[in-house]
Amino acid sequence: MGLGVHEPADRAEPVFLLSLGKIPAIVYAPQYRVLVTHVFQMAVVSEESRRLLIAIMLGRLRMSTQEVIDEYEDLSKKVFRKQNRRLDGSFRESVLESCIKETIKARNCGTRMVDLATETSKGLAFVVALRKGADENTPALFRTYDNCGEVRDCEIWQAARATTAAPVFFKPAAFVLEDGTESFVDGALKWNNPAKVVLNEAKSYFGEERRLGCLLSLGTGLRGRVLVPGAKGRFGFSYNIGELTRMASTFLTDPEPPHRDLKSQLAQYAGSYFRFSIPTSEQLGRVKIHDYKKMPALRRATEKYLKNPHVSVVIDDVVKALRVKHKHNIPLKAVCHAVSQSTSEEVLNHLIDRRKPSPIFTGRDHFLEQMSTFFSPRDPDTSPRRDFWLWGIGGVGKTQIALRFIELSADRFSRVFWIDASSQTTVVQSIRSIAGTIFSNQDEPPGPEQVISWLQTAEESWLLVVDNYDHGDISSYLPNETRGNIIFTSRRCDLPPKGPCMKHFKVLEMELDDSTTLLLRAASLDSEAQELRDEAQELVQKLGSLPLALDQAGSYIGVRGSSISEYLARLRKQHQNLLSNPIYQGAVSSNRGVYASFDLTVDDFVRASREKSITAPAYRSALQILNTFCFYHHEGLTFDIFALGYTSLQHRPLLRRLRSAADASTGAYSDTDPKESSSWTFLGISQESTYDPNLVGSGLEILMQYSLLRAETGKAPRTFSMHALIHSWARERMAATESQVYYRAASLILYSTVKWPATMHEERLYVRLLPHMRAVRAYDAEYGLGKSYESRINRDEKYAQILNRSGLWEEAISVQELVIKARMRELDANDASVLNSMLELGQHYKALGQWNKSGEIFLEVSERLALCPHREWAWIAFKRVYLELSVIYLYYLEFDSARRAAERVIAGSDKAVESHWFFALQAKKRLSLVHQYQLQWKEAEVVAEDVLSGYLEHNYDHFEILRARRELAFIQVQLGRAGAVERILADVTERFEAAFGKTHLEAVIAKSDLAWAFYKQQKFKDAEETLREVLSVARATLGSKHPYTLTVIFRLGLTLDKLGGIHEAARLVRESYNGRRVILMAGHLAAEGTGAHLVDILTKILEEQRKECPESQITDDEEEAKNWEEKAGSKLRPFAELPFSFIN
Repeated sequence: MGLGVHEPADRAEPVFLLSLGKIPAIVYAPQYRVLVTHVFQMAVVSEESRRLLIAIMLGRLRMSTQEVIDEYEDLSKKVFRKQNRRLDGSFRESVLESCIKETIKARNCGTRMVDLATETSKGLAFVVALRKGADENTPALFRTYDNCGEVRDCEIWQAARATTAAPVFFKPAAFVLEDGTESFVDGALKWNNPAKVVLNEAKSYFGEERRLGCLLSLGTGLRGRVLVPGAKGRFGFSYNIGELTRMASTFLTDPEPPHRDLKSQLAQYAGSYFRFSIPTSEQLGRVKIHDYKKMPALRRATEKYLKNPHVSVVIDDVVKALRVKHKHNIPLKAVCHAVSQSTSEEVLNHLIDRRKPSPIFTGRDHFLEQMSTFFSPRDPDTSPRRDFWLWGIGGVGKTQIALRFIELSADRFSRVFWIDASSQTTVVQSIRSIAGTIFSNQDEPPGPEQVISWLQTAEESWLLVVDNYDHGDISSYLPNETRGNIIFTSRRCDLPPKGPCMKHFKVLEMELDDSTTLLLRAASLDSEAQELRDEAQELVQKLGSLPLALDQAGSYIGVRGSSISEYLARLRKQHQNLLSNPIYQGAVSSNRGVYASFDLTVDDFVRASREKSITAPAYRSALQILNTFCFYHHEGLTFDIFALGYTSLQHRPLLRRLRSAADASTGAYSDTDPKESSSWTFLGISQESTYDPNLVGSGLEILMQYSLLRAETGKAPRTFSMHALIHSWARERMAATESQVYYRAASLILYSTVKWPATMHEERLYVRLLPHMRAVRAYDAEYGLGKSYESRINRDEKYAQILNRSGLWEEAISVQELVIKARMRELDANDASVLNSMLELGQHYKALGQWNKSGEIFLEVSERLALCPHREWAWIAFKRVYLELSVIYLYYLEFDSARRAAERVIAGSDKAVESHWFFALQAKKRLSLVHQYQLQWKEAEVVAEDVLSGYLEHNYDHFEILRARRELAFIQVQLGRAGAVERILADVTERFEAAFGKTHLEAVIAKSDLAWAFYKQQKFKDAEETLREVLSVARATLGSKHPYTLTVIFRLGLTLDKLGGIHEAARLVRESYNGRRVILMAGHLAAEGTGAHLVDILTKILEEQRKECPESQITDDEEEAKNWEEKAGSKLRPFAELPFSFIN
């Protein structure tokens, strides 16, 4: 490998890293008998004690995988004998140490852990332990090479002993090192997945500019059962202490969260990150470190795992990455720090859509070659735009071809964007998403026009995919034909636009040979076996060689374990039934084959759900989820819709009626006792009104096993998608009665997720609900749920709330005004429902920045509340109104009125009542703001600390806690303690971005405050980099005239002034000043203070001009500066720094 010598980053080979975990993944794969250190530059293990010992055998003793197999099994038999076990269950360490020393002696390769003689010619390795009693966030690394660190060198046996000190099995390892006696325990207690540790170590050793080749992580197995509220043990009893302890340990050492982080972080770089982790079965999950007699079970589990076609494809990708030594355009510093979104500009600029093709993608070489030729590399400013149309019937694989091309050709494009063109709503949302990631500083408010302008002028080679474009005309959302590249996928070829450089390719059915391979891969069968290929060809032809049908049929065969001939016989019968079914009369003949395959699967689900077996509820759940999801948008489907919606549904009589109707429509219980609680589950809710997330999860897993549902990569956890053809078929296959039932269930569940106040988890879901609400609302007229006055109005109001959270404030106002008019036609003007709707409208106007209208509405509501007959509700509404009025008064600088409004809320609150303390804390937040606007920062800090303590005291699961942390940190920045709170602000920023995405208002504010902390510490370059990113997002999502966007502009202007960019600083501060005068009104302290800062910058510019031309005349800028100095002076400058985070 020769990577001990440090070459320049741009010429050196890419770094290939290995993170070892599960024994079977490496040890029980004898076909790969290689020296791991001859393949990878750096390897690390910490996922389990036995894996750590194996790491030393592989990395320091230079054993081959087969040698490790033999040595480890022999060592296990000696160490874990019964006679070596103490009464407390642990084993004698002396035997382990003796065996390790014998192994080291037999290898004859030295006794020290650092191997300087071979360091420059072979791979590097280290193992991880935890220093007992020390900082648990700092790993103790035992290296085979020399690098800076606390544990510089030791004996090999000491490293092995330290890293196998697993609690329960061995006592902590204690021995003398350079700095005295040290004690160590198993590193898996903290770093059960050390992948991020190896990345940081690689950056430290090879240099932060070194490019990543790939990171391969071999895991300890997917987690099994998790503890949920109200869960029962294996025999129906509550979990005992042992069970709880075991599950808590599993949770604390779960290796999957780091994997999910890295998978999301590196998803846009195909072939840069791989992980293999064997699914944990009931038997496999109980194999402990001393269970050497159960090694055959591990071997069998591994062999089964490696035969999975999806795994096989990924293994091929790993081999390819290692063989060709592909160097990704991503430095190690960017991989290690991409969470901050500001460390590596290269990562941000190389934005590739994270969608990936199916892992069993097969064939289509002709299309890929044609696309590769058509989109051959060229200068970014070359004309004209190149349009490639992939068109054909549904299910033929158009989107998969586009994804595969992107995966193969990503290096040709600096950016890849994706537009879901299945509806007007998804087009607009896609454009907004693009704007949020690419928008640069411009004066005009962002929108589709600005995105189009960027695409037309950007000196980059970008690719845009317009997917599912089957109707309408989206030409107005596309750039002109001067530059760029677009791929369209459509069922039609006659849609606009028609550019000068365009190719149409009709995507036909797959070739017979490729179709056969795909089917067998999906079925987990040997695709090279000629006998199976011959048997499969008739089935392939029956399914019309459509990839979607082949994937689904193969999944069925693989999951059910049926033969190809058995499946074919059932399919023939199902196909005949379809020919006489009026639902499918309009389908093309090839699609009937797909529908027949789908229906066959559903028939199997129904049959399995009626059986008296433990799996019946899971199949019933799969049917119910399929029937519900098909009324939502086909992408971005989430498990959390059920989890959050059930709490509002569990006691509703309507749910019970829907459940009974669903049972009747499917005949699900014709052969079972309906009184059994397991038979009464409906979308995870039992007869006793309890929710079982495991049952919903099992249903989702079945749908994925049968390829009816796919997990979306690079998105929020537990997010799924359906192919559009499956999505429409799932609705069409239901009879009218059944369809009505599930439409009502889908609507009821979706709208039941929206409530106030919302937890942070709920808020995170809300930003993803809009496409689903619009999809459901499209069926209102057909199914008539909207005919009920109360149902329709309540749903519309919640729809407006989701529009508000999505930043569509004007549309939210339009919907809410219709809600109020409808309520006032039916109810008295002082009714609680009318007044509550008016409160919502005022909040929408406030979010839009229309303070006059929002203030007028809040004052009107406060007057009408005195006449409201619903006194208990009115009492709470009074508090809400005064909280809003306090903000309005603050906006108008009426400090006494703002204080009195907040104090009135506090005075009427009883700490013993839950809703009371919540309102009291909200009022104290207003008091803190009043102090800040009077520049009373110490008083503001005292109140803000009280607010945060109040939330923490009540353990409030709400993003208000994060808000309170940020608001307190901002005050402390103003008090000169920016260095002390920088880490807090960084943590809050990461949490908001992880929960809601970096375009959410809370994430924008938090990141801007972090940049302000940089500014106050004179870290001006860090501040500039962060603020430029924030401003790009703020302009794109909030608009250039939004109050908080103006705050970001102001902060960036001051930062550039400190860095010497005074001309750009003057332009930005002037923009902030002009905007604040309009939005905040002329004479506002913040506006006047911004003007004072502008004077300072203009004065610097004038001084420069005077030096260059001493005899010049007085300029307009100089006159303006003099006027401002006389008017404002220095006393108003601090007011420009006031926060505007209270606006929402």
